[in-house]
Amino acid sequence: MATAKYGLFPYGPQKSDAIREFVIDPDNGSALYIGDIAISVASEGVAQHTATATNNVGVVVGLIDANGLPANYAPATAASKAGYKALVNTDPDQTYVMHWYHAATALAATDVLGCCDVVVGTGSTVTGLSGSYITAVGTGTATVQILGLAPIQGNAYASDCEVLVKLHETAYGAATAADGI
Repeated sequence: MATAKYGLFPYGPQKSDAIREFVIDPDNGSALYIGDIAISVASEGVAQHTATATNNVGVVVGLIDANGLPANYAPATAASKAGYKALVNTDPDQTYVMHWYHAATALAATDVLGCCDVVVGTGSTVTGLSGSYITAVGTGTATVQILGLAPIQGNAYASDCEVLVKLHETAYGAATAADGI
């Protein structure tokens, strides 16, 4: 699968009433990319997810610049991203495709329904896609829950594969159990 890290990509239809527009916090020092998980920020709006954040509002599916035009990404510097907005899928039941990568540990069928924290990678300013991926299954609550392999030709349980996930820790349906939906 060539370790293609792209964040969370919606799998299946998205509910139109679940796509919400949020102001991007200009004071947060992180860029925001399509496929990133967005967290609520006390001061204003949303920002890029941090490794173990639980205040996740959803997944960024689009970005709008200060002129109201589509943007590939929201830059990290405050002066550059003032006025930017994120279109966020807030549906806690939305399924996503996400990349699993670990240099030595293969994902196994027994990992299905396990939970993972997200590795926040560096997104691409060219494609606008997130660099986030998952790499380790835990036994407690975590950001996403593995639902199984993504139905992609040639995809198989391995140390480098594509999986179906859903947000497990979210402001719109927070997880309380160690495993399970």
